Amino acid sequence: MDKKSRVKACMDRQEVDRPPFAVWRHFTETQGRECVAAHRRVFEETDVDILKLMADGFRDISDGQVVARPEDWDRIRVPQPGDMFFTQQIDRICWGVEAIEDCAPVYHSVFSPYTLLHLAWGKELVDAHLKDEQAGKHIMPVLHELMQSLAQGSREEIGQYTRQLIKQMGTRGFMLGGGGGYAPTLRSEAVRWIGEVLKE
Repeated sequence: MDKKSRVKACMDRQEVDRPPFAVWRHFTETQGRECVAAHRRVFEETDVDILKLMADGFRDISDGQVVARPEDWDRIRVPQPGDMFFTQQIDRICWGVEAIEDCAPVYHSVFSPYTLLHLAWGKELVDAHLKDEQAGKHIMPVLHELMQSLAQGSREEIGQYTRQLIKQMGTRGFMLGGGGGYAPTLRSEAVRWIGEVLKE
């Protein structure tokens, strides 16, 4: 039984020759193809059934922008689907699939807006601004804009990043996580849209 069929059979609750398993680590020291090569070494040395791409360099969206007061959120620019923050991740997924010759499922994390904000500007500050009614008026639009970039995109290009993951990368599924307490959620139409694209 190969890795892909083993994972699929397990998810379909079918008989498998052995339970599929995966281990991974956070790669902080490399980016680009070097990062993918490091992932491949771990994949081959451990003979796991899933390649988990975990490069921490794609978690800081601050790009030198500083937030100290609630009003500072008003000038924050969050990554858009065509920005390098997203395109480099898609490149890395392509290279990861190529590196293991598409022999196993590739698992890629898209961090929630809440997680990305507290990794970029500090959990204490982000939580304090979210809990304060006046400060919330400044930070909430940033959270919603980031969610649109990640999963929905604009009305004209709904989910450009998500669509690329599904159509170009061979993505077969999504898990919409809660993001450690992130309150605003995907609009119901966005969830339905993801489901419809996955069916195509």
